[in-house]
Amino acid sequence: MASGGGEARQITKHGAAAAAETADGRWVYYSKRAMFGSLWRVPAAGGDETLIVDERIGYWNWDIWNDRLVYLREEAGREPRIEMLDLQTRRTAAVASLGPTSRPGVGLSVSPDGRWALYSQTDQIISDIFMVENFR
Repeated sequence: MASGGGEARQITKHGAAAAAETADGRWVYYSKRAMFGSLWRVPAAGGDETLIVDERIGYWNWDIWNDRLVYLREEAGREPRIEMLDLQTRRTAAVASLGPTSRPGVGLSVSPDGRWALYSQTDQIISDIFMVENFR
């Protein structure tokens, strides 16, 4: 729906999660799955969905900056890294390696001037196990 209000309309037809609109309002980029999925785009006015990155990209581990898609790439056996896809030329460039012990969390954002990229890291995961007595 428009930010000023109005009627809501569906623009994706086959599932979507973690959507972001481009600054010019022409496109909506999104993941097909909630945890890890490929990245897609669709015209904000509606239309055909287009596959942009056919990789397992983490939920919200990507951002649109100018005419570029910046994303955190994780592959088995390789260090996590930040890559940037130029949406005009379709060329991908490595931006930064995060190191062999890095465990990316959820979230990546590029500053408006493009000088900084922020990402979250999972340093520790702690869980507790509880027993429920008289469970029936």
